[in-house]
Amino acid sequence: LRLVGIEETMEVIVGADDVQNPKPHPEPIHLAMDRLGVTAESTIYVGDSLHDMHSGRAAGVRTGAVLWGPFGRAHLEPSGPDFWLERPDQLVELLGAAGP
Repeated sequence: LRLVGIEETMEVIVGADDVQNPKPHPEPIHLAMDRLGVTAESTIYVGDSLHDMHSGRAAGVRTGAVLWGPFGRAHLEPSGPDFWLERPDQLVELLGAAGP
């Protein structure tokens, strides 16, 4: 995040060393929600792997699968994401549609 210049835009960063149970366990998402003071109903977890999608489902949040990562739609489809994102700019659209 620092390398590409977006670290300052992140309010909370949760890494594997911050939790006892890493993805696909829901603990990382629960910790991030706790730190942000948000509910599962207002959260969308976006990722590029099955572990991400399973973690989001286990945390009870909506999920968005990105298709510019290492895995394609066929690989991610069994996880049943709520949203498909083909381009990074769709993140902005998704956040706007999600509301506060």
